[in-house]
Amino acid sequence: ELDSPKFFEKITSDLIQSQQILILGPGASRTQFYEYLKEKYPLVAKKVVICEPSEHPDDREIAAFALKYIIGIA
Repeated sequence: ELDSPKFFEKITSDLIQSQQILILGPGASRTQFYEYLKEKYPLVAKKVVICEPSEHPDDREIAAFALKYIIGIA
């Protein structure tokens, strides 16, 4: 299940080494995951640059978010 602690744990283990994190996507799972990070992994949560709703973003849309929120190019 996409909003289960086991799934969130797997995602978090993949993100531990990240310097900056974008959380994008549809539905409530996005915010549930961010809340999970803040509660269980506050140091990882501090790396979240944005938690933004986006209906199934493709690679180009994800790159645009990265340029805007990580690199600072609007």
